[in-house]
Amino acid sequence: MLSPDGDRVLVIAHEASRTGAVIQLETVLTEWAKVGREFDVIVRRPGRLLEHLASLAPTTCLTPPHTRPARRAVDKMRWSGPLDKALLALPEARRLLARRHSAIFLNTATHGDIADALPRLPTLTWVHEQRRLLDHLCRPRDITRALAGSTRLAAVSESVRDDLDLLLGSVERDIPIVRPTIDPSPTPRPGLHRARLRESLGLPDGAVLVGACGALSWEKSPEMFLDVARLAAAELSDDCCVAFAWLGEGAKPDVRARLIEEARRVGATQVHFLGELSDPRPFFAALDLYLVTSTLDSFPVAALEAARDGSPIVCFAGAGGIKEFVATDAGVVLADRQAPLMAREVVRLARATETRHLLGEAARQRVLKEYRPSLTADTLWRMATDRRG
Repeated sequence: MLSPDGDRVLVIAHEASRTGAVIQLETVLTEWAKVGREFDVIVRRPGRLLEHLASLAPTTCLTPPHTRPARRAVDKMRWSGPLDKALLALPEARRLLARRHSAIFLNTATHGDIADALPRLPTLTWVHEQRRLLDHLCRPRDITRALAGSTRLAAVSESVRDDLDLLLGSVERDIPIVRPTIDPSPTPRPGLHRARLRESLGLPDGAVLVGACGALSWEKSPEMFLDVARLAAAELSDDCCVAFAWLGEGAKPDVRARLIEEARRVGATQVHFLGELSDPRPFFAALDLYLVTSTLDSFPVAALEAARDGSPIVCFAGAGGIKEFVATDAGVVLADRQAPLMAREVVRLARATETRHLLGEAARQRVLKEYRPSLTADTLWRMATDRRG
């Protein structure tokens, strides 16, 4: 059976963990399934979202349980390509590859190492990574294969597109922006979530809660978040109760413990590293302000989740694509990546309730109007199946 337009797409996902690019893929595939699009999914690494992906379409994961130790070892050495090429030859993967597909959709630019093992079909790559992150994740020749082998490229932000232009050099490519998306419906009962989170953190009802979210990794820079929190809390201690909470876990189990100990050491008693939550929506609904402290972040989806529930965003101009969302009215874009500058804005917005609410409402309206899942999903399907090349 094919989709109403006669097409079936082969989707290649780099993993199924709850990270930005995978959440985006899940959202797009959910929309495709709603309207009867036909597709198959091959996932290279397992994760929490694998079960849901499998409920949307025929899905196989190239990392069965008995291969996971080998997967971790080869990923560390950036040798995933040979392993996955071998796993693509297994019966379950071969059955999906043998189906009649019109196109291939790659959810990131990290698949160059298996490009020559995939069917020779028109290929759309939705690029979520900036150049520095690609350099960190992939071998240079695999980046070249991923970009050169794609019939079409789409970028999640202008900053990603700028990096693609540099990577492609003199090769002229039309690279449209297809922005990330989230479910735009507001979180039910935000007042209840607000009260519960504040109670769990020992905060009074009127406390201003400043949040951030992401893996506890170098590119997300939780250390910057801690520094901003320390500086802002010191200035606000006499006239405004403010607390800071980070949602997310590190790849290594000791990272969060180290940050908690560092917060205690510097006297930042109102900084909380919460780890992971099975449902993060109540966390975003409880926030008053959201910070993007990343050194590198093509387009943090978590910032959209905070904006959906009315939190203004404070970010750095050089960090990636979120500044394109914030613009001049959905928060504050800081020109220089300095903790004192961000702390100063936190102090200002913590005291200026009306301004904070106005910026937050502008952010909420932008999510509702410009970041709808159906729009992104339709655009990507049309790009993948466009037979004009």
